[in-house]
Amino acid sequence: DDRIRELLAARAPKAVPRVVTAPPVLGSVLLGLDHVGAGPGAGERAREHFAA
Repeated sequence: DDRIRELLAARAPKAVPRVVTAPPVLGSVLLGLDHVGAGPGAGERAREHFAA
């Protein structure tokens, strides 16, 4: 983890690394919601759905 953070800081100093605990499909859902212009409430509902 430390080495990855070092490399990331060197290549993308403004990046903020985070450990993802949500299933990968949530990212696809959020991208799809962005694509169709869904409001922020839709994203929150999707996050809640996959957190359950």
